[in-house]
Amino acid sequence: MVKIILRNIGYCVCLHRRTHHHPPTALQNSFYDATGGADSVAAKVECVRKLMHEQVERGQMTRRELDRLLRQVEERIASLGRGHRLGVAERGEGCREADVAEGEGGSAEADARGSRGPAVPHAEARGARITALRAQLRPLLKLEQSTRGKLLSIKKTKELAAKDGLLEEISDLERVGGTKNPGTGSRSAGDVAWLTPGGLAAKQTALGKKASAASKSKPKSGDGVFAAMMIGSDSDSD
Repeated sequence: MVKIILRNIGYCVCLHRRTHHHPPTALQNSFYDATGGADSVAAKVECVRKLMHEQVERGQMTRRELDRLLRQVEERIASLGRGHRLGVAERGEGCREADVAEGEGGSAEADARGSRGPAVPHAEARGARITALRAQLRPLLKLEQSTRGKLLSIKKTKELAAKDGLLEEISDLERVGGTKNPGTGSRSAGDVAWLTPGGLAAKQTALGKKASAASKSKPKSGDGVFAAMMIGSDSDSD
């Protein structure tokens, strides 16, 4: 290091005088220009830095230079540690803010969905579903018409039992969509009556019992006239 400074002492003196507003002599100017002038300052600095690095690697350092180097390294490590902790804190704060914003957005969306009520099927989906249900209902209606008044098997009874559910679902879909097709959704399960030969006979028997009870409770007109005549004869005899 001392050799380098001594070798460039003239250049350093010229540079010092120029930077401190002291005009150099003609000899100093010629020496300054001969050594490269201002263009060689960066090259000389790089050369000195390289030689110092090699000196440190070889261990050719005094105790004072070693202590100074250790202090510089410790300060650099402390600075890097502070920067790392600050970056981690900023990233953590950003993540927390993002989580809070996401949570608030999710709760707001859930509240909006709750205020709107249950999701209503799309119009096209409702139309397709209604068409499919009507296609299932059509053969059941034909079966009901063809077996009216007949005794049905268990299989056909189960098939016709599904008709009420289809009618109810079609009615619900049409009510949601604001449309109503007469003949399908307008009928309710309570309007459907199943008639079998046994059921018809029981109904006729019940109607006959009601008619006989009514005829017994109503007095005959002949009996009323006879009673009036008997009352009149009693009064004449007195």
